[in-house]
Amino acid sequence: MKSKKNLLASTIAFFVGVGGVNAGFAQESVGGDSGYLLEEVIVTASKRGAGVSIQDTPMSITALSADTIEKRSLLELNDFVNGIVGVTLQNSEAGDKRIFIRGLAITADTSTSVSTYLGEIPLSSAGLGAVNLRLVDIERIEALKGPQGTLYGSGASSGTLRYIPVAPSLDAIEGSLEVNVATLEESDDTSQSFTGVINTPLIKDTLALRVAAYQFEDAGYVDAVSTSGVEAAAVATGVPARVEDDINSGETSGIRANLLWQASDDLDINFTIGAQRQEYDGYARTNLDLGGYNYAALDTGDFAKNDVDYANLTANYNMEWAVLTSSTSVLEHNTATSNSGTFVGTGRAIAAASFDGTLETEIMAQEIRLSSELEGPLQFLAGLYYEDVQSDSTLIAPWHGTTGVNPYADNPIPGVWFANYTETSYQQQAVFGELYYQLAEEWELSMGARHFDYDREDNSNNYSFDEDGSPLFRLVDASKKDQTYKVGINYTPSDNTLLFAQWSEGFRLGKGQAEPPSDVCDLDNNGEIDGAPGAQITDEIKPDTTENFELGAKLSLLDSRLTLNTAIYHITWSDLPSSYKDPDINICTVVNNVAEAKSKGVEVELAYLVSESLKMEVSVAYNEAVVSKTTPSSNLTVGEDLPFAPYITAGLGLEYNFDVSEFPAYIRTDVNYLGEAEANRKDLMRPKIGDYVDVGLRLGVNIDQWDLAFYSSNLLNKDSVLAIDNENHANSRLRPRKLGFEAKYNF
Repeated sequence: MKSKKNLLASTIAFFVGVGGVNAGFAQESVGGDSGYLLEEVIVTASKRGAGVSIQDTPMSITALSADTIEKRSLLELNDFVNGIVGVTLQNSEAGDKRIFIRGLAITADTSTSVSTYLGEIPLSSAGLGAVNLRLVDIERIEALKGPQGTLYGSGASSGTLRYIPVAPSLDAIEGSLEVNVATLEESDDTSQSFTGVINTPLIKDTLALRVAAYQFEDAGYVDAVSTSGVEAAAVATGVPARVEDDINSGETSGIRANLLWQASDDLDINFTIGAQRQEYDGYARTNLDLGGYNYAALDTGDFAKNDVDYANLTANYNMEWAVLTSSTSVLEHNTATSNSGTFVGTGRAIAAASFDGTLETEIMAQEIRLSSELEGPLQFLAGLYYEDVQSDSTLIAPWHGTTGVNPYADNPIPGVWFANYTETSYQQQAVFGELYYQLAEEWELSMGARHFDYDREDNSNNYSFDEDGSPLFRLVDASKKDQTYKVGINYTPSDNTLLFAQWSEGFRLGKGQAEPPSDVCDLDNNGEIDGAPGAQITDEIKPDTTENFELGAKLSLLDSRLTLNTAIYHITWSDLPSSYKDPDINICTVVNNVAEAKSKGVEVELAYLVSESLKMEVSVAYNEAVVSKTTPSSNLTVGEDLPFAPYITAGLGLEYNFDVSEFPAYIRTDVNYLGEAEANRKDLMRPKIGDYVDVGLRLGVNIDQWDLAFYSSNLLNKDSVLAIDNENHANSRLRPRKLGFEAKYNF
């Protein structure tokens, strides 16, 4: 993995060229009555038919097209999430990506509040964050902001992220080959990638196959260094210090195949199958006291693996008065991680332990929905949904080197500091629907509801073992049923203006949790953790819900050369979970539903075709996400900011098109600002995160069938902490300056 001198590096020597960047909306110049206008962006977020213009969709949504993805050099979640106003990313490792929208974030509970999809395939579950698929052959990314409980169900309490793959073409053989090489400011290595796409009709106008494959080698930029403290721990434990450059380098490979069968004019069937494999030598974790991209720890064998396999069968049948859609999906996601740590015991031992985790998740989802195409003022969408999720996780901290003991247990587990096992199983059924009624030519009323019923069992263990060392599990039934609702009204006074008001709800599933052992954590037997007064020892975390009020406007001005989309919102997050922990005993930890939070703000997105050659995009969001109510025993305070919730996020994109000789070329720059935010609860006194400006630049030219580009991200080489594990470690930092070149051949 450390050696990048392969065929790909040699291939790139044959190419010379330039490239481009795009922000926000992904629109380009086309001919029209005014000579030029912004391209219409079609989205399918409402699940109604083949899609409608984003300017006619009455919800807050940001869309990034294939052109935008290419011109901003967007390859994965790290590249684009923090560049969408109102959206942030907790980037801990290759297999753990948490997306937050409108400041609705809490680090006490790992359940996702943003559901993610690849087409119709769910990429997230109640306990699984977004699968970090590489953005190869993607037609569009849609970021839906605000609760999406009616159409997208659990886990969409703050929004939904959708990747829309490019569909197979039934009438043309086409494809592309692309090579990419880049350097990082803090790395001695290079990043390289190769992607290939081919589309071929198997039966003209009836059957077509599209395949996309990719291989990425990502250069690391974190160096493992030794310190006097680590050297002392190495002597005491017999485990050497890790001293190595670029420890977070990694490889990602994947393939996706789409088979489209146009069985008749009214029936189409699409089968998708894919896989992705990721392996990293270590983490992007750094020590805050060392500054920069440096990490000090003993060498206990860091690595991270992240594998995903998925498949989907979608059929659409047009019955003239409605379209019937059936979508069947399966996904398997497995991660394995190990990261080093140094443990210094309290008088009992000095020992080294690693933190080894696995997560195995299987998701089966079935959705059937009917979208009407009726004559008259009434339309509807109705659906049935079923999912079966099985998830097993482990977290074990084995000793390394000199045998250690747990200083907190009278009967320690030989060779292990602590261990936690969880087995989760749930089946969810839901019925959902929306009605749309045209009150008048300019007014439309919409109403939606979802009834869900889930049977959930969490079989958990937290440092509880029988005499032979086998974990003792406790089964918790966390089953529930409930409803969510949505009401909206839209006003369209002209073809260029849409005003909307909406009230909507979202929810996350509840779950069981391992109770901390009372003989260690509750010696006075009052039902609370001794070292965390008020922390109720309970085996269940209740579901939490969101309620959103929103007003929005979408305007097309200056003969469709300018679009202006804006929204103001107010969200109430109820039954907010918060974690409690005895500061002296690691296993004495519990999560309680103890608070309420409010998120309110305004978002503005503007795209302006200044001239036939110059395009400008501006986006800005202001958000206040704070704790609004707490229980007397809560460790949260009223007015406290939620983590990963900056007050200001903003972006500016400029693209200028010109000709080099007879060949079209462009230069593109994007400037994104992520404001300062809390990394965790305020009472933990951890440093702030964010507060940085990320500048991207791309220069590109198209020469016949070749697209050639030079590009850069983090051009100013800013260094900013993006996530903090504890007071000593940053889980991730802003990636240092990247300079790259790519060559793409289209056929």
